[in-house]
Amino acid sequence: MNMATLTGAQTELLMWILESGSGEVLLVPVGNAPEDVFIVPGGPRRTGLGSDFRELAAQGLLRHVKEQLYEVTNLGRIACEQLVNPPPAPPPVGFQP
Repeated sequence: MNMATLTGAQTELLMWILESGSGEVLLVPVGNAPEDVFIVPGGPRRTGLGSDFRELAAQGLLRHVKEQLYEVTNLGRIACEQLVNPPPAPPPVGFQP
């Protein structure tokens, strides 16, 4: 199983989407501005880099639903859960003095 590779900004964006609502988010590009607007339906909005958003989608953590609406996938929810509660380290192997 491949693990997602996220930057700090991507991690923060994914966590914000889940903590702010149902896991759905609208991506609203703003002309030639370097940042886009992300809106949780019925909730808050924020700005951020569209490239971070697109990378989350490329890794399968977000799924395009329709038009500008995206939702966090099960894989995205699992990634968030593991960021909050990392799995325990495996026991050491081999001889231990």
